[in-house]
This record gives sequence, structure tokens and C-alpha cells, in this order.
Amino acid sequence: MKKRTFVLGACLIAGTLVFTGCPGDGNGIPANERLIVGTIGNPVSLDPVMANDSASAQIFQQIYNRLFELDFNTLAAVPSLAERHQFEAGPDGQLTRLRVWIRQGVRFHNGDEMRASDVAFSISRAMVSPQVSFIYTPITSVEAVGNFEVLFVFSEPWIPALNHLAHASSSIISERAYREMGGDAFAQNPVGSGPMKFVNWVVGDHLELARNDDFWGTNSRLQQIIFRTIPDAATRLMSLETGEIDVMYMVLPADIPRLNANPEVNVIRVAATNINYIGFNTAHPPLNDIRVREAIIYATDLNAMVEHIFMGVGAPGRAPITSTVWASAADYLPQRPFNPARARELLAEAGHAPGTLNLSIHVNEGNATRLDMATAMQGWLAEVGINLSIHVIEWAAYLDMTGRIDGGHQLFILGWVAVTGDPDYALDIFHTRSFGAAGNRFFWSNPEMDALLDAARGESNPQIRYNLYIEAQRLIHAGAPLIVAQEGETVIAARANVRNLIPNPAGEENLWAAWID
Repeated sequence: MKKRTFVLGACLIAGTLVFTGCPGDGNGIPANERLIVGTIGNPVSLDPVMANDSASAQIFQQIYNRLFELDFNTLAAVPSLAERHQFEAGPDGQLTRLRVWIRQGVRFHNGDEMRASDVAFSISRAMVSPQVSFIYTPITSVEAVGNFEVLFVFSEPWIPALNHLAHASSSIISERAYREMGGDAFAQNPVGSGPMKFVNWVVGDHLELARNDDFWGTNSRLQQIIFRTIPDAATRLMSLETGEIDVMYMVLPADIPRLNANPEVNVIRVAATNINYIGFNTAHPPLNDIRVREAIIYATDLNAMVEHIFMGVGAPGRAPITSTVWASAADYLPQRPFNPARARELLAEAGHAPGTLNLSIHVNEGNATRLDMATAMQGWLAEVGINLSIHVIEWAAYLDMTGRIDGGHQLFILGWVAVTGDPDYALDIFHTRSFGAAGNRFFWSNPEMDALLDAARGESNPQIRYNLYIEAQRLIHAGAPLIVAQEGETVIAARANVRNLIPNPAGEENLWAAWID
């Protein structure tokens, strides 16, 4: 803020004031053709297979295309780079082949025409990436058949394949650009085919995109999108109120009433596919005892948490996947209501006298809501005789710790987004194959549930597939590897003159489709 008000229109570079236009400050572009977005942090990478975080995916959504994308209303996969597709039977007669014909005339930002070989190269990289390979486990091969036809081969029938190919990590990159630059350089200078193209990135400050005038679809009305890194929530809020930014992400629930009262700001909300949860590392005592886990659940007041911490945003969690996702069991699972007396009974059965059980909960720094959740948990657990210590650590270290079975974490707070809009992805974090960084940071395993999820993945009958997912969620609920604290909402704040900013229940909005009145 001090830099921006020191001298209007000037940059301070190496001690010298320069009046020729600052990086990320418009460079002469009219204000109504530039969208400035305030974000909490930097992308992990601009290579779509090297990151699986929301900050990175938000950039991917603007600069890349995928074979399929999600319809924001139905969460169904619809063609994007794919012109048409068909599932085919393999040698055993099962539907283990997917043939996709891609659009012709699509050009990457370097001018090259996109070919089937670029698609095969991009997906092959995703299949072996430590960050995202778990999304593609059924794919055994992908090959280009001529210039505009791609053949996927699966190890088994894979009904939600199109939804998975709509994942951000399925973004198609230029093979030539990647090979010429090398992986590290490409991650800093990406080449896609999307409506916006990469310009520059000053880590910790801003990332700039420019309109791709050769886009194969509808051109953006914006010449430029700038992502400003503003970690402090109060500073992001003030920046929006003063008009320094046009769009604000990571809106704190406590700030919504203030924003609603501002006629120059719109708060955009839609039920989302994400859950916020309190996880248990079930691999070690005492949390390997389900009685202890259930006691903690009974001691937690979810209604109060949503009302007072989330300030009415979202709803108390009822199932491992939200009611916005097809085949959610939110209306069928028996709930464990707030019941401190029952919590004390379970702790006594597990052999823990009041005041003798010491536990820890970890949260990542920079997320005030999660710290508030942990503080509330500390108070509720004290009421039933559990001593809970709170530890706040840096984000990368937090992910590393919770991704290791011996990471030392006990309770932890995270979120999970069903970004593909399908229960296969939403529930995969509970599968044994997803232990660790792939999502199962609970290190909880149930062979019967694994079998149900595997069967549902290949089931073509929608009703049978639905029933399999409902039963799998019953087993997860019974095993209690987590507290589903909240069914989330997508909440975005924007200046009132920002038009056509449509929230995505699964995250990653098409910012390029917005415009400023």
C-alpha cells in the first residue's frame, strides 16, 4: 500500500523513480480492459502436472485448455478441445478404450498448431507426475493416431474418465515448447492454447497475463489479467474497497457483512463441492482407537462452528462429499450430534481418565479461519478432559508433514475439493492407494470400501454406481477418519462494475470471460 501511494504512476526500481509504467500496473491499458485479482499466495508451479493447489489451478484455467471442461451448473464434463469422442471395447469386450478427436486449427501461444501428439505428451506426463498421477491410475497408455485423433487405453472400464480429463492437470501444453525450454524454464514460462497467455511473474508480488488474440474460441474482452499476491486478509479487503483490486479471493466469513454493506462491492456466493475437515492420523495411538475419534466428534459443536467461525457460510458437514456432488450420502448417514456426555463415556471406555489425554492439532499459517477452528476445538475438548495443543506451521512444511505416515501430526485441518464433479475423485482420498500426499492423510484403510470404490469406477449402470458410492460413504462414516466440519461455499468479492464473473462450484473461475463496465 505504501508503494502504491508514494508517487502516483511511478515505480521505485533500484532507488530510482521510473515513470514508464510499472510491471503489473497496466502499462497504458484502459482500466476497463484490465482485471486485477487479489490472491492469498503464489502458484506452486505454472506447469499443470507439477501442482495440484488452487492458486496454480486458477492460473491454469486462464492459459490452458483441456479436452473436456466442467459445466458450472451441472458439473458434467463437456467437450472443449475434444470435438467428439467414443468409448470402445477392448480385446476382452469391456469398455477399456476412449477415442477422442480433437479440434483442428487450435494454436498454442507460440503459434504452433495443436496436434494429437501434444495431447498424448501432456497426459503421459500427468500419468507419471508425483503430484497428480493418482488421478490417472486407470490409464495404461495414450497415443496419437494421426494428427487429430487420440486413443486412451484403460486397465479397466473407467466411467468417470471424461470428468478426470477435465481436471486442471489435464491441461494441454506445447510439446515443442516444453522440450526446447526444459521443464524448469517451462514452469516459469508456460505455453498453452487458452484465452490468456503468460507475460511475467514476479514471485511474491504479481503475475501478469495478456489476451490471446489468436484464441480458437470467444476472445476475452480483457486485454490483461493481473494476479496480485496479498497474503494479509485485511490488506486484501482494503485493496478491494479502495478499488486497487477488482476481485478478491479467500474472503473471510467475518468480512462478508462489511462487504455486503458496501454498494461498490458484490459478494458472489454459490454452494461448492469442497469440504473443510478436521482429520485424524489413524496410524498411531491414541487416534488408532475409534472410540477416541468418536469422542472427539461428539465433543465438537459443528452448528456453532458454522454459525460463529464460518459466519453462516456453508453448512455443517454431513457426509464425506457435499450435497452438490452426485451420489452424496448427506441425506442418508446417521449423524453424531454434539454430545459431550457421550464423548466422556467413550474416553472412559478407551481408558483415558479426564485430563490425562494430550493431543495436538496442526494448522497452516495464513489461514485465520483454520486457527479459529483449532481454538474452538481446544475449548470443546477441554470440556471432555482432553488437552489439545495448537501448532501453526508454514504451508509447504504442513503439506509435507501431513503427507507422511510418520509426520508426527495427530489432528489437522484441511479441505478437499471434488474438482472433477464426480464422486470417484471426491472419495479417492479415502482409498488405500491414496495414502499420503495423494490425499489420504488419515492413513485410514478399509478393504471393503476400497472394493466398493473400485467397482463403482467401472460400473456403467448409474443406479448401481450410485448405490456403491452410498455404501462406501456409510463405511467411511462408520470408520470416522475425519470430522467433516463444513460443506463449503464458493465466495468471491468483486467491485460492482465487474460483470460476468460466474462462480465455479468446483473452483477455478473463467476470469477471462469477465469484463468491466
